[in-house]
Amino acid sequence: MVASYSTYRWGKGHDSCYVECAYSISRDSLYFAYLPDDSIWQATFRVDVVLLDSLGARVDSLSRNVGTRTPSLEESRKRDVKVLDVLPLLLRPGQYQAQFTVTDLGDSSRGTRLDTLFVENKNRESELTISDLALAYRLTPTDAPADVAHLKIKNGYYVEPNPSGIFAPEDSMLYLYGEIYNLKPTPALYQVHLWILDPFGEVVRDLGIEQLEPPGETALLAYGLRIDDLPRGIWHTVAVEVDHGLSTATMRKPFWLGTGMLSDSARAVEPFDEKDAMLNRRFIVYLATQEELSEYDALTLEGKRRFLDDFWMKRDSDPSTTRNEFFEAHRLRFAIANQKFSRSMNQRDDGWNTDRGRVLILYGEPDEVIQTPSSIATWGYERWEYNSLEGGVYFIFLDWKNLGDYRLMHSTKQGERWDPDWQTRIDAEGLDPLSR
Repeated sequence: MVASYSTYRWGKGHDSCYVECAYSISRDSLYFAYLPDDSIWQATFRVDVVLLDSLGARVDSLSRNVGTRTPSLEESRKRDVKVLDVLPLLLRPGQYQAQFTVTDLGDSSRGTRLDTLFVENKNRESELTISDLALAYRLTPTDAPADVAHLKIKNGYYVEPNPSGIFAPEDSMLYLYGEIYNLKPTPALYQVHLWILDPFGEVVRDLGIEQLEPPGETALLAYGLRIDDLPRGIWHTVAVEVDHGLSTATMRKPFWLGTGMLSDSARAVEPFDEKDAMLNRRFIVYLATQEELSEYDALTLEGKRRFLDDFWMKRDSDPSTTRNEFFEAHRLRFAIANQKFSRSMNQRDDGWNTDRGRVLILYGEPDEVIQTPSSIATWGYERWEYNSLEGGVYFIFLDWKNLGDYRLMHSTKQGERWDPDWQTRIDAEGLDPLSR
């Protein structure tokens, strides 16, 4: 199960905010029964949510039955098809623990997850405010009225939520929904400025400024953004700034634009072609043994897909949940390595294949990076320190020929390159210590 939360204004003078919990469940994890009268297959599950405050006291609960149907059993087993739903909550601003229990009513199997939920006050009466931003697969105008039975319909739009914030390679559009509160009668226009940022806050794309006339004190943020030409395999962020007179409000929402290997689960997606197989091999190369890589190379495409499913399942720290935290951490490190250390500034797809990228993927971000600049006699280098790894270790990366090509020269980490004379060699020789 994957869930996300969006907080909206409930109304002026209210203590509580309206919170929507959008969640998804993998359809192929459900038990489907055949309904002969309708000639269709159906699965039904129940979602129970218990909300606890910061002291552990129960403040609210909600239960909901959800059904989904398919024309055939084969259709129900298709991978990466999600059942999407929205739950309404009414909560005061603050921090909560949300405990979800999903029970499959077909075979009585169940799973649980625990989320930390931060509810920011959106009921401020005078300050320009933006609701949380909700990501969606679709955002379609509709005349249908919104009610408790149709929570995906909001202010004239049908919103098909994307709770994971993860978009596949074939997704060419990202849809965004939000609300603006406390617009004033003057000035006559307000401005909305949108950007897409990279993982380090740098602007990847400036989507421009739109000037609009306030329809009242509340207005909608409803946008479809092209994402098919953005770099793959990294986290991006949509940033929104609203300006009205002297008031400014901002809000951000991260999203992942994946390749075939980086879907919203650790499974290898279908269809699975030769390009996907090659990309996935890069993704596992630092974790797999030589024997595992040889086995992978010898398999058919279907065999490689099944190999990857098993590979990540074995490394799942908590198989009882739908998330694979190990996979997600590895995925993020891989993306950061590509973003930070790629040789190509445009593609940013080979940072994983550098010494610094490999170390970051295997051991995470260092606790401290000490940079020593180059001089007339020597090249520059970086010292990466990890305080909690094997009691404290460090890595020395030499800026070979001062061209930004940092190569591992020495480390105190077991199994890594060892050269205790690294400092003497740089100081004494200066020219090419790595080749000697």
